[in-house]
Amino acid sequence: MGDNATAPEVAVGLARTAEERELFSRLCYEIYVAEMKMFSAVADHVARRLGDADDERSELLIAYADGEPAGVMRLTFGADGPFPGHFLDAYGMDDFLPVVSRTAMMVSTRFVVRRAHRRTAVPFGLITEAAQIGAARGIELAFCDCQPHLINLYQGLGFRPYRQTYNDPHFGLMVPLVLIATDGDYLRQLGSPLLGTVIDPAAPTSERARRAAGLLPSRPPVRSVERARNYDWSTEIDAAVTGQALRVFEGLDDSQLAEVLAHSHIIDVAPGDYLIRQGQVTRTMYVLLGGGLQYWSGRRHLADAELGEVAGDVAFLLRTYRTIDVTAGPAGARVLSLNEPALRTVMESHSRTAAILLLNLCRMLAARVAAHS
Repeated sequence: MGDNATAPEVAVGLARTAEERELFSRLCYEIYVAEMKMFSAVADHVARRLGDADDERSELLIAYADGEPAGVMRLTFGADGPFPGHFLDAYGMDDFLPVVSRTAMMVSTRFVVRRAHRRTAVPFGLITEAAQIGAARGIELAFCDCQPHLINLYQGLGFRPYRQTYNDPHFGLMVPLVLIATDGDYLRQLGSPLLGTVIDPAAPTSERARRAAGLLPSRPPVRSVERARNYDWSTEIDAAVTGQALRVFEGLDDSQLAEVLAHSHIIDVAPGDYLIRQGQVTRTMYVLLGGGLQYWSGRRHLADAELGEVAGDVAFLLRTYRTIDVTAGPAGARVLSLNEPALRTVMESHSRTAAILLLNLCRMLAARVAAHS
């Protein structure tokens, strides 16, 4: 996670004083509001702080790089009082109550790191400290959520998609995830980096962990193309285009297609939910496999996407902010996400694959412009 010769010295600790908790709020403002241009409507711009009621009943973590504040994470524990209603709605924790007590659950939110430190040891330092605190408090289920482009990061740790995506007013589409901390067999099979650091690599899977894993759906609303062995993602395509090559992938051979699809997911989006919000900095592209997508500028409906069409290509190609809103249609949508960092890595290292993919994207974009001009 960065060049060892220039790696910063990372320290992570709980905000124990009023001054440290205030620092947490100010760091949230600096990263979310000033850097990422989010939460502007609810931030305190005079005091340059970002906080909410959940801060008051949560443990707040701050990471320092060479002594300078670099990132934060918020941990909310069921043992410290009832979870807020919006947590229960987003994560569906009550579904696990027949197996795990709420006092053995925690939720991780407000996990953000300064841009300059996102490829250093700072993010994993926060993750490791959170896992250590959770283990010390007997946590069996840890919940969080993320935007689609971060699913691979969390899945690599051991988190699993299990619930319908939902819409956050600031982030847009969010994927709920759960880590069954006592499912040693799964974490070993996965090769989670948490093993040997905060989780005993030899710990067996507990009976409660087996029962909790049994509550996870066999077909979650978010499905990894890469992780499922022998997974035929083409079966996800609407019958209207089954058997046809999607235009964005035309000309790619099997090995090239496998490279492009690495780190990709099939996502079922509920009717009316935002897939893309105007002004967002993320540049994941989405291929419409089923259902419908609608393009919006404010309250003005611009157009509907066609099956096989790519949404989010303008921001990807121009490396800019999202230019319009994209929502799932009345029947919902099934999309294939194309992870931006992974896709750019492929395009930078495989010139022929890049040329084919860029040509397809440009042709599709030109056809869309011509159709609506």
